[in-house]
Amino acid sequence: MTDTHLHLSYTLGDFVETYSQQSTEDQYAAVVTCFFIDTATNIYEYILTIANALQDDGLWINVGPLQWHGNAQVRLSGDELKKLIESDRILGGLFDTSSWEYDANVMNYRLDDEDAKNGGDGKSGGSTKYEGYRPLRFVVKRKKRPSKKQQHAQISSWELIQQMRNGIENNRIQKQKQQSASYSSTGKTKTFINDEPQQKYEPIIIEEIHN
Repeated sequence: MTDTHLHLSYTLGDFVETYSQQSTEDQYAAVVTCFFIDTATNIYEYILTIANALQDDGLWINVGPLQWHGNAQVRLSGDELKKLIESDRILGGLFDTSSWEYDANVMNYRLDDEDAKNGGDGKSGGSTKYEGYRPLRFVVKRKKRPSKKQQHAQISSWELIQQMRNGIENNRIQKQKQQSASYSSTGKTKTFINDEPQQKYEPIIIEEIHN
């Protein structure tokens, strides 16, 4: 008799560091991201990680808003995200889009349905503030990987992610040194601490998304 029970497991750890490794490459027929992708510090990393984990012709199914967290280095609209996922020039054309749509109805954000109906306080309808979003739903298919000969000349997803992270960190350090030097030139001795957001990864690439 065939065992039809589903086996559920979970893994503790960083999503990118866990699933962008060679050991998790080509392992999953589908990846579902539910209210997840806008948690990315760098959405490039999430896309590369999902592409790494998926088998050829595997599906990436997504639902949720693009309410990018405060530490996001790139804040794309839904249309910009679609362009990035499909792009041959930017990430090598990893996916084909099967469906891409936004919900027609706005969903409540931070309020349950009853509170939203009553204006936010659950009683008298005294609140004039309303927050909501339209979830983005899409299904994209992982393109077939290059031949083994072609793959040999390519770097892994994890290596590419590390290059991206190193580039961002080097930009941050260089900017901090420049600002520190500028501050020192005024004759003051106070140590400068860079508290500005990190520079976006590859601003030239971001410009290509808009074009």
